[in-house]
Amino acid sequence: MKSYSCNTLPIIAHDIIQAQQQLVLLAWASASGKSFIAEKIANSLREQWKSVIIISSDDYYGDQTSLQYVLYGTFDHPRMIHYPQLGNDIETFLATERFEKPQYSFVEKRSTHTVTVEWMYDFVIVEGLYTIDQLGVRFADATKVFVQSSYEEIIFRRIVRDQERVRESNHVMINNIGKAFPMWNIFGQHQQDKADIIITNDYEILDHKGAESAYELFHGDIGALGDLNLVEHRQHFVYSNTDNNESDIIITEVYYEDDPLLKYIMISAVKEHSDTSDHHIDVTLYDPGALTDMHILLQTAGLVVIDRFKTTKSYFVSHDKQKVVLLERERTLYKKIK
Repeated sequence: MKSYSCNTLPIIAHDIIQAQQQLVLLAWASASGKSFIAEKIANSLREQWKSVIIISSDDYYGDQTSLQYVLYGTFDHPRMIHYPQLGNDIETFLATERFEKPQYSFVEKRSTHTVTVEWMYDFVIVEGLYTIDQLGVRFADATKVFVQSSYEEIIFRRIVRDQERVRESNHVMINNIGKAFPMWNIFGQHQQDKADIIITNDYEILDHKGAESAYELFHGDIGALGDLNLVEHRQHFVYSNTDNNESDIIITEVYYEDDPLLKYIMISAVKEHSDTSDHHIDVTLYDPGALTDMHILLQTAGLVVIDRFKTTKSYFVSHDKQKVVLLERERTLYKKIK
């Protein structure tokens, strides 16, 4: 077994070539970066004049997905994916260089059509949740690759992705993610023991999509900022896996002045949580019912609350019609102009 960072992809591609196995099985959790790593490996192999096709097990969710979902309560149970059909298609493809590849729609929750794949590829990369576990015995000689990624990154990537991909309420979406963790631990985690190559996914969503805070320390006259438009009170909970130095996640509850009802929650991936220098991405959920599920999800993933604090945000409309945000935390004022 060899372990690498995803920043050493040319070396990984070299090892795959040296293994002289046409089939590569790549596995781990949903949103761990499997597709990202598979594409990067494929590009490194192509740079060495190798032809590559990537097959995703996601396309092998069957037309009975809705019924199966009722039975298993999550898309992440291995029986949700038709691995026998995937295995048959791989065997057909390796023997004949041709097969009919299904195309699955997560919006319609069914296979919508098939695409004819016909070519003699040097490498066939099959990526999915449980490809090593479900196909490793049938294709014992395949090169097996396991992708490691922190739960903080997995949770945040999954929330961002599912908001775009699945037409469900935030409450249902977060609840589904919470159900996935036991599935990964039961059916997926042991795949790393069978892997030939382990890749630590160093790709952090914050490094590629993050935004720096625009707050600055404010010393002026508050009355000169303009007309007060809205006051928000915020309660923040900072979750972290204290065993690593990766991104933290903050759950923020937002209330309006003099109104006890929760208005919305924010989920933030952050590298720091100071008001003036945080590097962050925010996802806003206007579904207060998701709040408890989000706390349960993070604790199920093994994260703990390392800090909690309150802030007040006051929104002013300045005389030149700009929106000025004044934030107060522990009697220190910060200003941000939108």
